[in-house]
This record gives sequence, structure tokens and C-alpha cells, in this order.
Amino acid sequence: MCSGFGAALDTGECCGACETDPDKNICPLGFWALSTVIERHARTRDPGDLKEGAFRFQVRNAEQRDPLPVLEGSLLGASDRADSMDPTAVTGLYETLSEFYPDPKPPPVIRDWNDWSAAIKATRRNLLVLLPHHYSREGFEILEIGKDAGLKADIIKTKHVVYDENSAPIVLLIGCVTAFGRISFDSFIRRFHEAGASVVVGTVSTILGRHAGPATGILVSEIIEAAKQGDGTMGVAMLKARRRLVGQGYPMSMGLSGYGGADWKLDAGGD
Repeated sequence: MCSGFGAALDTGECCGACETDPDKNICPLGFWALSTVIERHARTRDPGDLKEGAFRFQVRNAEQRDPLPVLEGSLLGASDRADSMDPTAVTGLYETLSEFYPDPKPPPVIRDWNDWSAAIKATRRNLLVLLPHHYSREGFEILEIGKDAGLKADIIKTKHVVYDENSAPIVLLIGCVTAFGRISFDSFIRRFHEAGASVVVGTVSTILGRHAGPATGILVSEIIEAAKQGDGTMGVAMLKARRRLVGQGYPMSMGLSGYGGADWKLDAGGD
């Protein structure tokens, strides 16, 4: 690693060592995930498939969209596997969220999908944080919270995401390969989007369960910091979070992918 590796992650500026001696220096900013705001979109179920070689433009004016009110409360749901190796992994994240959201304080960690849907309706939160276990069974992709509470991708509904037709929460799916779907309609990313999420953050690789909680805490802190700046965006928050995670030794950072408009502005929702 180059001598300016840590500084590059902090500032976003290359020290130049990789240019003077590229064979002996690795610059973190050489990776797009650590140097560039990347925007991804899950394919939607528009009538008719695009033929090979075809493309589609999607035009959205960020200035005409209401900012996402990320400080109006959060929910946390988790698989038992998330704290099986480190018993403080989930409770530590809950305490972090409670510091960010003291009023209203998040409900206790949710371990059942029926309880999750009920909490969304009752508490009307705009940041939905999930540390699920992802597995495949009999051809279906399944997200599990708690011990045995599994939810198939194809039955994700609005009740799992929004509290009314005007809400558009950010959904964090921090588990193993949550951005993966062997077939397009089995994609968790796509299903959560179609159910009303504005942005869905997933992973393109397996991760260590004990890393999920602490890494998610860092991601949430960057989302909130961007909101407090007044003109921060989801794309910039993702970029800064990846840099911090790499600097603190979480390689899963390189597999974090945000789906949805990178130019969504984040609103602190008050003081």
C-alpha cells in the first residue's frame, strides 16, 4: 500500500506515489468504489423485455424531489446469525441507532417478519435496517430474520417497506449477497424498490456476520452526517462510508452497492 493510503481514504486525494512507482504502490482511489459516486438501478418490470443491444433512458430531476427524511426514525431487524459469533454485534448496532435516534427511540430489535410489518405501520420510520441471513431453498431466494422467520423474495410487499403511499424509506440489507437474484423477479433489491423503497443498499458478496453490525453503524453515521450538511446526497454518503470501512479493516465495504438515485438529497428533518 502507498504511504498515503490512510490519508487518501480520509481526504479523497491521491498522494501521487502510485504514479511515480505504480509497480510498488497500491492507491485506494484506484478502485471506483472508493473514488467515484456509483449509481445502480434494479431492472423494473416494465411491459415487454428490452431486446439485446437495446437500452432505456431514465430521467429524474433531483431538484424536484423531496429530500429523504432520514432522521425521522429507524427500525432494526436481524437474524440470530448476525450475533452468533459476536453477541454484541446486533446490540451494539441497536445502541448506535438509539444514539442517532433518541426521540423517538427505535423499537427493540425485530426478529419476525409479521412484527416487522406491524412496526412499520405503527412507528412510521424512514430508515429500515436489516441484518438478514440470505439462503436459497427449492429454487427460492429467502431472507431470514430471527431464527426461522424466512421471507421469500417474491412475496415482499408494501407492508414490509412503507407505512403509506407517500413514504419512500431507505432500506439497508446488510447480509450475504443480498443484491443477488438468480432470476430477475427473485431480486431482493428489485422487490424492495417495487414495494416503495427509494434506495436499497445490498451486498454483492458474502460477509462475516460479526462485521455486519459495526459496518452498518458506520454506514448509518455517514447517511446522517450527509443529511445534517443540508445538501448531502445518498451517493456521497455511500462513497464516504466505503472509505471509512476500508480504513477500519472491513473488506465487505467493497461489496456494498446502493441501488436507486445517487443524487437523492438527505434531509435531517429538523435540528
